[in-house]
Amino acid sequence: TQEPWSSRAKNGMKYLPSGWTGTGEDIRRFLLEGLQLEPPHHHNAWGGMISGAIKMGIIAGTGRYTSMKAVKSHARKTEIYQRL
Repeated sequence: TQEPWSSRAKNGMKYLPSGWTGTGEDIRRFLLEGLQLEPPHHHNAWGGMISGAIKMGIIAGTGRYTSMKAVKSHARKTEIYQRL
């Protein structure tokens, strides 16, 4: 059986170079387009996966924020993360 989507996504994030910085949108694009990971079963899974990656020490928040780019995000603020 295949490992859960969130585990595959967090493992994929380990391919981000050390010191990389970007938003959750950038991570999503990296995983979907760069690593060809399939989308999650529900769009809310992205937030849980990001939280899990922080808890695992894969990424950390920088305390800096920027506007999101996706039209559906309505330019709301999002944290910038750094690959540890």
